[in-house]
Amino acid sequence: MNTLLKTALITGLFATLNANATTLAFPDTIKVTGVNGEHNSHSQMVDLQQGQQLIEIQYHDIFAANADDSGAWVKSDPLYLLVKFADEGDYQLELPQIYSEDDAYDFLEQPMLTLRNAQGQGEQVTLMTHHQLMAQLLFAKQ
Repeated sequence: MNTLLKTALITGLFATLNANATTLAFPDTIKVTGVNGEHNSHSQMVDLQQGQQLIEIQYHDIFAANADDSGAWVKSDPLYLLVKFADEGDYQLELPQIYSEDDAYDFLEQPMLTLRNAQGQGEQVTLMTHHQLMAQLLFAKQ
């Protein structure tokens, strides 16, 4: 079998396998640090299984008040997204409009994102702190 035919067969196989995958894309200001308890390489897109998923992220962005300002970083502690994917497909998380350092801190006080599917339908999801996640897991077992 020649190399071109082998490459075409392998590419087709991977395209078929990936067509059934669930992927989640994140904005540039969100760093993915873990998925389901496993360390992540900080990619902006993760492949997930269907069902319940726990994703650890960190928000980070820099804001400058004027051209002479070197900017101020706004970084969150780890935040957690607990979400269930019933359908395969491509999803993306969208941040609310954040124009300033104050907007960023307001967002971190109540971190809500929009989870949008490939058809453009969106739903609000809330990020949790470590304490909120532990409390939810504790009460879920009772």
